[in-house]
Amino acid sequence: MGRRFLPPVWNIAFVGVIAMSSTMILDAQEARMYVFLVASLVWSNVCVFRWERTGRLRDLVAAVVLMILAIQFHSLAVFGAMPLLYPGLLHADRRRLFQGIVAFVIVVGAFAVIHHWVESFFPPSQLPAPSPGARQIADKHVYADLALQFWPVALLVLAGIGYGVNALRRRIADVGLSSI
Repeated sequence: MGRRFLPPVWNIAFVGVIAMSSTMILDAQEARMYVFLVASLVWSNVCVFRWERTGRLRDLVAAVVLMILAIQFHSLAVFGAMPLLYPGLLHADRRRLFQGIVAFVIVVGAFAVIHHWVESFFPPSQLPAPSPGARQIADKHVYADLALQFWPVALLVLAGIGYGVNALRRRIADVGLSSI
């Protein structure tokens, strides 16, 4: 997706952050169980890219069907529905944006139905409130995970600052200080 919508420098930064993210590494160890989820998300995005190039409505319908299939595998797949909006936004095409919004609403609606159906098989929890000590341990664990996630984002921000400083330095060298 990065090659399609990002310049090459930002695509490399995007791939680096994803590849070095500790959460992605941990999730990759569990990815064996989600191979059909990933495959249906990939095929859905392939159909979105075909729809972007050809404008055929059947490619958009195929993307929506594959996205709904992915939601059947895991409810978090609904977050993969955002690319349905990209072709309309990228080309500033109102018709494609409207079609993408309708497709997005269909996917989110399917998610709501599927999620409600899956949750109907589980009884409501009647658990007592956790003790304050358990809350403190859980908070420490969450903050530790956030600290692990901070460094790839920090590297991306530093790379962006470096890119901006370098672009400004080149402009000063090319144009001269008087025109800035």
